[in-house]
Amino acid sequence: MPSQEQVSTEVKHIGLLRKALIGKHALTIDFNGMEWGGKLSLTEGMFESNDETITCLKNIFAFPVFSFSWQATTSPLTFPLEPKLAFYQALAGVQMDEHRLTSYRESFSKLPPVRLKAGALFRLDAEDMNQYKMLYYMGLAEKGVRISDYLNSDDPALLLRRTRVVLTCYCLGQLIPVTNIKEPTTKMSMAARILARLRKDA
Repeated sequence: MPSQEQVSTEVKHIGLLRKALIGKHALTIDFNGMEWGGKLSLTEGMFESNDETITCLKNIFAFPVFSFSWQATTSPLTFPLEPKLAFYQALAGVQMDEHRLTSYRESFSKLPPVRLKAGALFRLDAEDMNQYKMLYYMGLAEKGVRISDYLNSDDPALLLRRTRVVLTCYCLGQLIPVTNIKEPTTKMSMAARILARLRKDA
């Protein structure tokens, strides 16, 4: 029997998608909205490359998901599609109403302070890339950045772009809690200590 969760305007299905991608699980996930339904096939962190995948991603990001179910699969993908490209195709130009944006802002605001994973890079249009850079630089603060601060905007167009960035980074596992980041140590090596002592005695 497939596992199933009932939701309304929550974003638990986004969390499931993230876990499936990061864990490279082989799953099929069925989604149901008010007037639409869709399915995603994932294996080894890849999507099936077809129009159904892109359409389903657009819908689950833009509209409420009222129910979703998933089950393990052993069927190989016919044409694997990297998630970075899939999100680029799905989120480019996608629109979200005020209620949807508010739902995302409230949900992602519960995350602890984060930084973007070093070396993370994926395709975004020029304006979204500017907002990605903004998130990156905000995360360089000593205590990281709270997504609630990043999404704190009264400009609907700006909030939409930043929400698309957060969705992409979250699903791809690029948001790293600051508490999980090990800062480089500053302990002086034996050779450096000897050199410092020689300079002091000179």
